[in-house]
Amino acid sequence: MSHPTFEEAVRLWTHLSDGDQPESAREDSLYEACEKVILLRELTSPQDAVIVCQVLLDNLRSGQRSDELDVQALASLRDWLGRLTTSEGLARSSLLRSGEN
Repeated sequence: MSHPTFEEAVRLWTHLSDGDQPESAREDSLYEACEKVILLRELTSPQDAVIVCQVLLDNLRSGQRSDELDVQALASLRDWLGRLTTSEGLARSSLLRSGEN
């Protein structure tokens, strides 16, 4: 499996990260492939954000990735949260204004 789907990547990454470090080179490369899929995910839900945060936490514990995908994922998470907050704020503001009429 060279390019797992996001759901496959989450399942496999979670399974592989539950134990100690991956035991074989195959598991290590699968772990890396899953981690890349997760970190490159365009966030669309809080569930996506949670798994990206988990991968980021694991990277912080073990040291930064040399390709800086963790840094890029953190920036994407920040941007997504900013858009979400802005969208909710605008929606709330519109509801309040419509209630004033």
